[in-house]
Parts: sequence; structure tokens; C-alpha cells
Amino acid sequence: MAFLRQSIALLRWQDSESSQLRSNDPQIFRLGFVFRRITSVSRYCRVVWLLSASLLGPAATSAGAETVQYLSYLGGAQADSLAGAAVGPDGDLYVAGTTSSDNLPAAGRYQTARKGGQDVFVVRLRGADRSLVWVSYLGGSRDDTVADVAVDSNGNVVVAGVTWSDDFPVSTDAFQSSLEGRTDGFVAGLSADGKTLQFSTYLGGSADDEASCLILDADGKPVVAGITRSGDLRVRAAVQKTLGGARDVFLARLSTDGRSVDYLTYMGGNRDDQPFDLALNEQGHLLVTGSTASDENFPLVNPLQESRSGSSDAFVLELDPSGDSVLFSSYLGGRGGETGYCVVPTPSGELLIGGETSSSDLGLVDPIQSAYVGSGDAFVIRIAADYSAVDFATYLGGAGNDSLRDCRLDEFGRLNGVGVTVSPDFPLVGTARSELSGPADLSFVVVDPRRATLDFSSLLGGSGTEIPGGMTTAADGTLIAAGVTTSTDLPAFGGPREQLRFPGGGMYRSINEGAQWSQTPTATTDPNVEAVAVHPVKSWVFVGTTGSGVFVSKDQGESWEPLGPGAVRVLSIGLDPTDPQVVFAGGATALWRTLDGGGSWQRLGQPQEEGEEPVLPAVLYTAVAIDPKHPSTVYVGTQGQGIFKSTDKGDTWNVASEGLSGDALTIYRLVFHPGNPNILFAGTNGSLQKTQDGGQSWTATSLSGVGQVRGVAVDPTAPDTLYASGVFPKVGAGVAKSSDGGATWSVSPTPPTGVRLAGVITDLQMRPGNPQVLLAATAADGVLHTLDAGATWSSASAGLGTKTVLGLAVDPGHPERWYAVYQSVSAGVLTALRPQNIFYFPQVADGANGRIAFRTAFALVNTGPECPAVLEFFSSAGEPMTLSLEGEPPAERLELRLPAGGGFYASTPGTEAGLRVGYARVTAGPGVDGTAIFSRMDRQENVTLFEAGVPATQAGGDFFFLVDSIGDTNSGVALVNVADGLPGEPDPAPVRLRLLDEEGAWLAETTVELARGEHLPRFADEIFPEVRQKALEMRGMVAVESPVPLAALTLRQRDRVDKEFPEEVATLTPFPVIAPLNRSRTLHFPQVADGEFIDPSGKNPPSSFTTAFFVANPASSPVPNNRVVLNFFKSDGTAMGLRVGGERPVSGVVAELSPGGFQVVETRGIDSPQVGYARLGAVAPFLGGTAVYSQKDVISGVNVLEAGVAAVSPRRRFSILVDSLGPWNTGLALVNTGVDPAVVTLRLYDLEHKLLGERVLDMVTPGNPPQYWLGPNAHLPRFVHELFFGLVAEAAEMRGVLTVESSQPLAAVTLRQRVGKSFPEDVTTLTTFPVIPGVPPE
Repeated sequence: MAFLRQSIALLRWQDSESSQLRSNDPQIFRLGFVFRRITSVSRYCRVVWLLSASLLGPAATSAGAETVQYLSYLGGAQADSLAGAAVGPDGDLYVAGTTSSDNLPAAGRYQTARKGGQDVFVVRLRGADRSLVWVSYLGGSRDDTVADVAVDSNGNVVVAGVTWSDDFPVSTDAFQSSLEGRTDGFVAGLSADGKTLQFSTYLGGSADDEASCLILDADGKPVVAGITRSGDLRVRAAVQKTLGGARDVFLARLSTDGRSVDYLTYMGGNRDDQPFDLALNEQGHLLVTGSTASDENFPLVNPLQESRSGSSDAFVLELDPSGDSVLFSSYLGGRGGETGYCVVPTPSGELLIGGETSSSDLGLVDPIQSAYVGSGDAFVIRIAADYSAVDFATYLGGAGNDSLRDCRLDEFGRLNGVGVTVSPDFPLVGTARSELSGPADLSFVVVDPRRATLDFSSLLGGSGTEIPGGMTTAADGTLIAAGVTTSTDLPAFGGPREQLRFPGGGMYRSINEGAQWSQTPTATTDPNVEAVAVHPVKSWVFVGTTGSGVFVSKDQGESWEPLGPGAVRVLSIGLDPTDPQVVFAGGATALWRTLDGGGSWQRLGQPQEEGEEPVLPAVLYTAVAIDPKHPSTVYVGTQGQGIFKSTDKGDTWNVASEGLSGDALTIYRLVFHPGNPNILFAGTNGSLQKTQDGGQSWTATSLSGVGQVRGVAVDPTAPDTLYASGVFPKVGAGVAKSSDGGATWSVSPTPPTGVRLAGVITDLQMRPGNPQVLLAATAADGVLHTLDAGATWSSASAGLGTKTVLGLAVDPGHPERWYAVYQSVSAGVLTALRPQNIFYFPQVADGANGRIAFRTAFALVNTGPECPAVLEFFSSAGEPMTLSLEGEPPAERLELRLPAGGGFYASTPGTEAGLRVGYARVTAGPGVDGTAIFSRMDRQENVTLFEAGVPATQAGGDFFFLVDSIGDTNSGVALVNVADGLPGEPDPAPVRLRLLDEEGAWLAETTVELARGEHLPRFADEIFPEVRQKALEMRGMVAVESPVPLAALTLRQRDRVDKEFPEEVATLTPFPVIAPLNRSRTLHFPQVADGEFIDPSGKNPPSSFTTAFFVANPASSPVPNNRVVLNFFKSDGTAMGLRVGGERPVSGVVAELSPGGFQVVETRGIDSPQVGYARLGAVAPFLGGTAVYSQKDVISGVNVLEAGVAAVSPRRRFSILVDSLGPWNTGLALVNTGVDPAVVTLRLYDLEHKLLGERVLDMVTPGNPPQYWLGPNAHLPRFVHELFFGLVAEAAEMRGVLTVESSQPLAAVTLRQRVGKSFPEDVTTLTTFPVIPGVPPE
């Protein structure tokens, strides 16, 4: 797709200090080189992966909400890119890309070999098993790149892109048979068997042109959008006949044989305009989205936004089928910049647009995420079917840069999108990918605009960088997307057998000082080698691999032995010059050492006692240097954490980074001064640093402001002569030389013709015995050498070619032997991802034990189309658990059919002997949500002590839960390991828990091993026994970090084991855990009560009501403190004064919350009763919290009720399940957070979706009393039978579904009450839980 060109700007890390994708991973230089190099010729990405995802399939067979079905690489030995994918009529997959590889697998159809520097290639994969059917090159003698691909109803494949070749293959009688500018677009078609070029034509004028995106209309005609700078396009039936600015969009529809065009038109204003996606609606009208900088003459028709708001705006337009009339066109954007990357029409006529924004003032409607929080966020906008308004708009993103790059509509009207993120805190829902894996990962989202929900989001990536390309949809709903990767460590499985490892990598050897190179035999079981070292005495060769540890060859690379330490990535190797059995291996997250030649390995720098932090952090270890004169002294360099030193061969470590900061904390190379081991040189990401006191302090040499100082060499005969490689301003990659110890430097002259040094010099070695000879490893030109101390350079790559060489080694005992390890620049990846709507109730129980009994009711509501649902029960061990539900036989699972808009309600009996405790899982169609109601009874007194609403919980990543253990209250968590069991997932999973006080300070830490499917309910004092007394009398939070997805729930309990009812009423209050970064600056607690209530009739004893607000900052350091404001309001929206500690009532509280900190604000409950709500606001979008609503019997002092009211964001459409049978009532607490009076439509249905009644709450409908009006900031708590009193007789005795639709956003919570006799005979219970997003379709 066209947007791949914009990725170049993001990924040119070596030219941009501020790039969000800048990385210090030694792998990432390869991608940086690729994009820099391609900028000069094509501006297209050079690497590829492929994603396939089915969004609705059979019930999940795994524990998680996501099933990865296969993951496979795709590519050759050099740079490859994949720009698009399309599914043929037989289900086979066609992908098109750009390649500089000569060894693509199975190549040999229309064009069997690459002709130019880079060619287009087309691949056909069998849909059933992803096996390769055929591959064909397509191109001329210069550079050609592809932008998009489509397949017609006969399986013929059409591609479009840009060419520099004047001999690009074109068909006879082509619409344009010759190259007319420096670059032209092209459109070409291949037969289904790949053997025949069916048509091909250039498309352009006398300047620069390129085709950016392609679709086929109902007749199979190619419709193309592109970019043009040419003023002489061959326009036909044009809306706009002339070039409007420096760069315009062009739109064209070609005949199926490529001989003519139905229309060819400019489209643009006075500045730059660029298209990124095309679509056709139900009427065959063309839809286009992209980006425009034009502020004049852009062709607007009935626009929603009449002028450009920022530096650039997204645009969307509709063109009639003849191409000669614009039916609709509008800007879309705020004061920053926007790009529309994808446009999708719905069957009912709405338009969905996805893209990227840097505007903090984007007009939001029912947002999923209301705060702009990064340097760029993704956005989703929906335009109403009559194009009169935006009826949904939201941000999506984390603290970095996020973008939605392509999208499709599923059968349920949801937007399925693929994007890219560099945010470590990207919001994740129901995912088996819990964190960012590399500098940039693919992000995958499922957004339901109708329900205003993020139904699923996940990340896909390895230790390198991934960026998505085009996406398509198979007949069964499978999504297939193409993109880019530099990751060599993806756990490939289930794909083409030729492509289960990164396709290019290994080692070359020269035995004649680089005059000729030859590849060594298959060096290891892992061909992807990243590091090489030669022992100076034994001449043994050691290599570090991407995923198989260290290997050693004792015969110059002819054969290899695995050394260890197992399946780890090794980036650097250190060898003891006096003992070849001693090897240090710098890994991706740890430093390893063996003292016995690999017999055993130790991970170094780990805590000696429980609770201690490790000395060596979990980062990339990029350099190891062992003092040749005192081998017990070892230095290691890291990515971003500087240098560490050991003087006892690695047993203990100290930081040795004084003087290093910023980019200088990323170390690429450590080299000793040949005469003084206290002097070391460190090549860093920006400078060459020097220490003269054994690492106690470092100072920068005059070689600073230089990118990627990866190679350092010192002349042993003249130690003041230094060499350093880097990326130099105005020069690019090169080698600098100093003859005065680093005081001054000169850069080597420009290399001779044919030696480009276009990327990065990755390593620098000096030939032992001859300091005039140096070797340079490059990212694009193999190996260079100089024979005159850097005065001139020439290629030394015969037999090696232009490989990406990562490292070099010269055998000191045999200096004619050179070793080079290489990897291909990139590869494709093919994967299938199957997310489903799976959610959990992390705590359920049933059964009786003595006078105590528990039961659990399950309430489900379907706001989507009719669908099946499966309810399954599991014990705490993860084994199936049999439960009985009313009206159903005992079973481990219950298969249901939920009608559209219908529901399900059933409870366990709570009477069977023996307690069964565990969790439940629901697998259903989109739109199904629910709550479990967990109840405890005192069988002797025949009293229900509490009912606790357990909200549905999706799998997620890291989170916090609140701890309140003051007095007889205790807090904890219920955890469920819901991992899929994917390759690389640990089982059991080490779940890390850290106890923090109210200031966010660390108190204790522990790790719990949680097996897949296992359930663990624990209170804080049980989790942290070493600080049991502290944990029993404190308030704070616990931070939970897990390598696998967890379903989790906070548990707050008040229960004294030494007392029974009525001396004590046990309570349990569950509420959701707090995500690390809740993307909102404003939340509401929709129900608050305080004061002492005395019943004038005397029928009820006096009660005191209080509310405790737990307000949290769920951010991590180094985020600054967050200033939060908690305000209280009466039901009429006016300020409410509450006593929260002092003697004077206050209407608000201000607090400064440190990262990981929280504050408790408690009302006193001693004044006249007041009911209302609270609003929580914050400066930064790091916010979370829960209110606990309590009732105490004044006479006895017994707490008889607690209910947790979670902080919520407003929405305009939602539903609840109604249960008003027997003693139960169900209702709502509503708060109008809008600026106008709300018109609220309520509809009451039975469980089969039969409409029972409707009511509109507004200020104009006759019969609506003022207390039912919802003006701005007003609050309305009512039970359903009150709302429908006199309208629906069944409302007082029924189970069903209530839907709510409002003209204004409402903060809402469900209220469920069980009315009992007065205490101490009985108790009235109240529980709250979230509303269910959305309403059933019409």
C-alpha cells in the first residue's frame, strides 16, 4: 500500500534524533540501512511479513481469546518487501512485493530471474497449507517496486506500483508503452498460473508519477490511485483536468486489457495531496482517503469540515462510477496532522476511516479512548450514512507513535485493522501478546463503532521491527495482511517448510585475506548468526546465534558443536585469552558465563537474596571485553544501561558508567588500549568515549555527534592511532582516524566507484601483525578493506557479495583467516491469528460447608446478532468442573443460543455438599457480555450475607490491584492464566507481584508460578508473607507483571472469623483491576451516598452510609506525578459538600499522585443523608479508581453492606440484564456528562427480545416528572420497576434486558438489590457492576 512510503520517514533512525522508532538493537541497523538506501530509488519498504487472522471461527480450543495457527517467514537472502495480499476464487493467496534477492524459493514462471537492482515479485500460496505454488519476478533493468495487488474472479492477478525502468515489460497496444518521466506508475496482470503477462502499461507523464493503490471493480477493471507531479497526464473524462499543486492525486480506471482508460483525472488542491486507500460502496461509487496539505482549491463537495485545520488533514471523497463527478468530499482533522490510511463502507452506507493523528483536539464522539496520549495516535472515524455528521470517533494508542494502516469490515460491522506501534503501553484486550517485543510491532485491533468498544487488540513482533502493509479478507472471514520485519527470532511454525527460519544468514570464511570468500558448511542448527570470535591461542571459532546460544568450531568452521546456554539469542562473545573453556555470552536479556567449556552455564548479576534487585538488568548485552593481561577483569556494554565491570571473572559486578548519559549509554564496542588496561574506548550511539581509570569515569573524545560508532580499532604499534566507524554528518557511513589519541579526527575519503558505504559499518577489525590493513563490515556491501591505514578503501567481498555483514573476526594465530557472519536484511512472515470473543468470570463458587453456602448466578446479554455461546466451568487447578444450573442438568459446559438482543440468566443452587471454587469462561459471538453474581449464605440463619457482582473480564497484560487491609478488611486478587500455549510461552508462567505503598514506594516482591489454565485467588497478606503484618495494616497497590495473558479481578473482603451473623455480616466486593494506563482524563463514580438515615416510621433501624474513593495513578516511572481532582455533586448537578476527614464539608479534593501511588478519600457518614455522584479528573491520562459504598447499622455498629462502584467513562448506548423476580430489583444510576439536556430512550425486552415497553426520559414528553429529567450534570438512580411503573406490568416481576440510548453521553452503573427484612433479622444486599456496551441492532 502507499503508506509504506511514509514508514521510511519513521524508520530513518540514523538521520533523526527524535524518531519514535529509533532503536539501539544491533539488528535494527539493517532496517535503517534499507530504508535509507531505498529512499534514493523508490521510497518503499524493503522487508516483509504476512499476517492472516480469522475473526470468527469455531469455539476456541485454547484458553486465550487468540489462537495463532501458524507463523512462517517468507523471503530470500537479501532485501524483500511485501506490499499487498489478495485471495483468489479458489482460496489461494497471492502476494506481491519487491525484492533484491536472487534466490526466492520456487521462482520460475513468467520471469525467472531478477533483472534490475530490485524487481517486483508475485507469489501464489496454496490456501489449505500455505505451500508455495509459484513465484515470478516482474521488472526491468532498473528499480521497480509494487504498491498493491488484486485478483479477479478467474484467479488472474493484477499489480500496480512505480518503475524507473525504461524496459519494464509492457503488453502490445498498451495504453502507455514507454517511460515518460524519471518514474512512472505501472499496472500489470499475470495469469493465474503465473506463466503469462496478460497486460501491462506505464501510467504517468514527464515528471515523477507512481501508482499507490489498486482495486478491481465489479467488471474486473483496475481502478488505480496514485501520486503525480506531471502536468501532462493523458486525462480523460476528468473532474479536474490540470495539476492543482506541487503534487496531486490521480485517479484512473483502466480497461481489463490495459489498452485504454475509462477516466483519468487529477484530484487535488494548491499543495501536496496523497492517496492511501480505495474502496467501492454498494452503488459502485469510488471512495478515496489520504492526506492533504492543500488549503485552497481542494475539491470539496458537501463537506463536514470546510477548511484544513492543521499542517495536513485526512480527506475522504466519493466519485461517481463515470469518474466525472465528485459526490462528496471533506477534510477530516484537528490542529495537528492527520492521514487517512484506510476507508471502508458499510452495507448501510456509513463510512469508516482509519489512520493516524497528531491532533489533541480531534472531534470525538462516543470515544473508546478519549485522550490523545502519544506523539501520534491511531484514530477511527465513522461518518453517518447521509454524510451529515461524524457519529463515532476515537483515539487508539499509547505513549509512543501509533497508526492504523489498513482495515476491513467483518460480517458484524466491526472494523478489523492492522497498524504499527512503538508504544510499550499500547492498550491490549483479550490478547496473547502482552507487550512490545521490539522497537516497533504490528498492532491488530477489532473496533465495534456501534457499541463503541475495542473488542480485541494484540501485538505481533520479534526483537526487530514490524510495520504492516495491505490487508485483504478471505471468504471465511480470515484477514490476511502484508507488512515488514527485521526480526530473526519469530517462533515460526505451521507454514511452508522452506521458510520456518529467517531465510538468510550464516558465516563466510576467507583463507587468503579476503581475496575469496566461501560459505562454511551449515554452521549450526540455527543459521542466523549474530556474533563471531576467534580464540587467540587455540584458533577455535565461536559464533552466537539468534536463538540457539553459542556454537564452537575447532576446525576453522568445517564442523560445529553446541556450547550453550540453550535457546537464547547471543549478540556478543567474550573469550578468556588464557583459558578457552571460559566463555562469556551477551544475550538479549542476560549475560551468561561458562567456566568449563559449556558443561554448565550461569546467568550473571542475579540477586543473591530474595527481594534484591538484579545487578545486571534485563537488556541487550552488546559488547564483552576481557582484559588480555588480567583476564579476571571483564567489562560488558549494554543497550541503554551503559557499562558494567567485574574484577572477579564475573562473580560480582559494579556499574562503570560515570560520565555516560543519553545515547552514550548504548554501547556497541569496547576495546582496550594495547599498553594500558585502565584505558578503554567505547563506541556508543553518538560518540567515541574514553576512560583512563578503569571505567571509574568516561569522557567523550572529539568524535561526537556521530551515529552508530560500531567499530573501534587501536594500532598496537602506535597506540595513539585510533580508528572508529560511524555515520558522519554530510558524509554518511565511513571510518574516522585519529593520530593523537582521539583529540582530532579525519574521515576517510569517499570510497571508489562501486563501494557505496550507503548504510552502516557494523564492525572494524585490524589485521594482527600489520596495522596498515583494516577490515570493515558493512550493511550493504559485504567487506571492505584498506591496505594503507585508511587512506583508500576497496572491496574485499569476492564470493561474499553485498551481504549484510554483522561481524568480523581475524584469527590472531593465522591472520590470513577471516570470518564474516551475515544475515539478510529482511524477510517476510506469514501467520494466522484467530481472535474470538472470549471472556472470564475469574471467581465462581458453589456448594455448602457447615452453615456457609455459596452460589453463583450467570447473566449474559447479547447486543449483537443471534449467536451461539458456550459457558464452561473450571476448577482452580484448571480442570473441567461440574456445576448445576437451574433448569439444566449438571455439566462442565453449557451450550446456548442467544437471540439478538436477548439474554440468559441461571444460578447454581448453592445447596450441594462440598464447596467447588474456580472460574468460568464464555466463548460467544461479538456483542455478548455479562456478569456473574457471587453470593454467600448463612444456612443456619437463612440469610444471604452478600451478593457480589463479578464483571466479565477479558485477557490482558500487566495491571494493578488495590490493597486495603485496614481493620478487619482485606484485599486480594483472583488470577487465571489464560495463555494459548503458543511456542515460546512459559508454562508455568512466572507472575511477578510487587507491593507498593500509597506513595508508590516498593515494599515487597514475590513471583508466583501459575500454570496454564490455573486459577489463584489470594489476599495480599497471603501473597507477601514476609511482610504479613505490614500487609495486614496498610493501603497501597500491587503491580502485577506477567509474560502471558491473565484474567484478573480485585477482591475486597470484610469477614471476621471469630464472629457469626448477626454479630458480623461478611461482605465481599469484587471490582475490575486497574490497567497500567487508563486512557482518560475524566472518570465518574455514578453512585455516591453519605449520611445517617433515620426512618421516620421506625420500621427500619438507623443506618449510616459512607463512600470511600480509591484513586490511583496506574503509571510507571519515569512518568511525572499526576494531579487529580475529585469533585462531589448532588443529583441535580450542583456541588455536594461532604466531610472527608475534617470538620468542614468540602465539594472536592485535590491530590498529587506519584506513579504507582494512590489515595483514599472517605466520607464520614455523620450528616444528613445525601445521594449523588463524583467526578474524577486528572492532568495526565493516567487514571483509575473504585468507590466502595458502605452501610452500617448505627445501633450495633455492624457493617451490613458494601458495594464497589468502579470509575467509568460515559457512553450513549448500553444495555443491562434485568432481574426483578422475588426479592430482587435491578436498576441504573445515570449521570448526564454532556452539555445539553439528555433525551434518553429506554426499551424493556424479555430474554427472547420481545419488546415489553418503551419510555423516553426528556423535558418535553408529557407525563415525565421533573425528577426524571436529565439536564447537564444531572444524576438519576432508579430501579426498572420505577422507570416503567404503570407502563409495563411485568417490570416488577421479570427477567429481561433493558436498553438505553441517549442524545448525550451518560456515565452509568448497574444496580442490583436484594430486599430482605430489617437487620438483625436479615440484610438487604446491593451490588453494582458495569453496564454492557451497545444496544441490539434494529
